[in-house]
Amino acid sequence: MAKKTRSTRVADSSRTSRGRVSVVSALLFLCAARLTAAGPFAYVADGGFGTVSVIDIETNAVIATISLPAGTQPGQLAVSPDGTRVYVSTGNALAVIDTATNSVVVPSIPVGLGTRSVAISPDGRFAYVAVQFEGRVTIVDTTTNAVVATVNTGGQPTGLKMTPDGSRVYVANSLSGTVSVIDAITETIIATIPVEYNPQDLEMSPDGTRVYVSNFSAASVSVIDTGSNMVVATISVGFVPSGMDTTPTGGRLYVVDNGSVAVIDTATNTLSGRVTLPPFHTSRDVAIAPDGTRGYVTINTPPRVLVFETASNTVVGDPILIENGIPEGIAITTARDRIAVTLDIKPRDINNSVNPRSNGVIPVAILTTGAFDATAVDPLTVRFGQQGTPEAHGRGHLEDVNGDGRLDLVLHFRTDKSGIKCGDGNAKLTGATVTGSLIEGQDLLLTVGCR
Repeated sequence: MAKKTRSTRVADSSRTSRGRVSVVSALLFLCAARLTAAGPFAYVADGGFGTVSVIDIETNAVIATISLPAGTQPGQLAVSPDGTRVYVSTGNALAVIDTATNSVVVPSIPVGLGTRSVAISPDGRFAYVAVQFEGRVTIVDTTTNAVVATVNTGGQPTGLKMTPDGSRVYVANSLSGTVSVIDAITETIIATIPVEYNPQDLEMSPDGTRVYVSNFSAASVSVIDTGSNMVVATISVGFVPSGMDTTPTGGRLYVVDNGSVAVIDTATNTLSGRVTLPPFHTSRDVAIAPDGTRGYVTINTPPRVLVFETASNTVVGDPILIENGIPEGIAITTARDRIAVTLDIKPRDINNSVNPRSNGVIPVAILTTGAFDATAVDPLTVRFGQQGTPEAHGRGHLEDVNGDGRLDLVLHFRTDKSGIKCGDGNAKLTGATVTGSLIEGQDLLLTVGCR
């Protein structure tokens, strides 16, 4: 059992001094710390319930449920190029999620009625939002989180994508059956391309040479050459195509098509296969993992996410249940490095005993080691347990819990919010340092009081 030797309060703000360790010293510790890959993670908009579910696609488990402002209806999402933010259209506004903490950092940026697709510029500076019922695209400065311009497209815009070089935005207009091309520099429409009836989603090839448009009511996908801004192919997919995504190489396009996912060979612009879903499953959107080996399909009814292998185009594993929503859009982050930290759950309990039925708190210590300085952690960013609950008091305290002469960071988390269940054998903690480096650690535990 560790003996308490020193104790210092850590204040609410990451700007507060943290004991005698300077930021420079903290950086030296961080440079020596062991890095592990974190993610990728899938973010799922839970339409109608005002939440976003976070799935660890390494384990296919829901690790967090993020609550958005009351009354919002999350629909589509986009990830910033550096993976630090997820932007969510919420009906009449844009919400911003910090992926390090899985918390809402900007609850609402009003952009107009009927927000649909979101696209982020390659430099991360601007967010483009299709505002369906106001017939325009709203442009948000992601530094100030303020609207800086609007471009009228008419025709109820729904889907949009930006070219990889950031020069143009392609917008699907569902009512007029057209695609508008916006010059990102002048913020003006430079072309209007006729497609088939009721275009909904729009996908860009990785090299930016092709745009794919799902024509919902025409049961087809239009292929646009971005060099000429002309339709070069129209592919029949059979039912009601909507959400789409390409493989990382761009060799295949996956198109949600009601009770299945159509597979298009982009070299020949032909339907090459189909991912068959279970009966009575209404699919909404699809996202391909960064390594291209798996696809994730949101199912509106019943509420879940299905996983398929791209090698065989078959559904694999158990469904990922979404208990707090009606899954709509999905976006997947790329993997980011996390610093592996050492935890001690209930430092003064040799068995790390946790009663899941308790109404109290669970103390968790992040230990300072020769490679990592726990005083560099920002307590406000830390999340713990299966549900990713924040620190109960919005702060922590510094204490040498293991008697090694180093200050450790002790945090407390509400047991009933942790998601720990009877029979669980471990729990994970994530967060970030004051300099923005991500951290992750886990420790064994023993559940008690379960009979």
